[in-house]
Amino acid sequence: MFRQKKWVQGIREIADEWQALLIFDEMQLAPSRTGKMWGFEHYGVQPDIVTFGKGISAGFANCGTITSREIIDECNGKKGLPWAGTYNNDPLAAAVALKQLQIVMRDDITGHAAKHGDILSSKLATLQNKHECIGDVRGEGLYRMLDIVTDRKSRGANPALAERIRREAMAEGLAMIAVKNYMRICPPLIVNAAEIDDIVGRLDRAITRALANQSDDIDFSSSSSLAANDVVRRIA
Repeated sequence: MFRQKKWVQGIREIADEWQALLIFDEMQLAPSRTGKMWGFEHYGVQPDIVTFGKGISAGFANCGTITSREIIDECNGKKGLPWAGTYNNDPLAAAVALKQLQIVMRDDITGHAAKHGDILSSKLATLQNKHECIGDVRGEGLYRMLDIVTDRKSRGANPALAERIRREAMAEGLAMIAVKNYMRICPPLIVNAAEIDDIVGRLDRAITRALANQSDDIDFSSSSSLAANDVVRRIA
């Protein structure tokens, strides 16, 4: 966490040095998924522009941009920001987004994500101790990542095993995303402690089965892992 914080703060310093705008894309994080309303709050850095959307969409074509009054005034009338689009000013989608935000604040979804993110982190740490193929567990709140490796000492990337785990998890009724050797765990923000136990239990069984069945070749080039063989060779 300290290294990540220094990295993000360094990006802010570079932007300031070059008088550039710092833009954070929080499409997967805001609002509340990391245990704070905005993911960047973990790092003590203030961006100039933030984009977000999925957490307020409820399946509608919704996205948002937040910036300072100074930047808005500077762009006003200069066509500096594209405020129009295919679904511009849809009142139904806007009403859904507003209600989503009201629910987040009314039910303290941010606090819920922080509390249950700690539970998830603890459970995943136990899972890591059990399975050497989990090289690292990182993330905040209810947005976590598993680093699937050949062994904990070398920590060589193992995207084939990640794809096997993903498939076995699906057989357990657990939908996950694997990108190369990184597996994302992003449960609903309303998840409870019992459901986290169930999720991690299913993942444990999926990993156990995937480790027991590695003899056959697995083609993950067209899977959700997005890790074609030539990419794997480059990162090895």
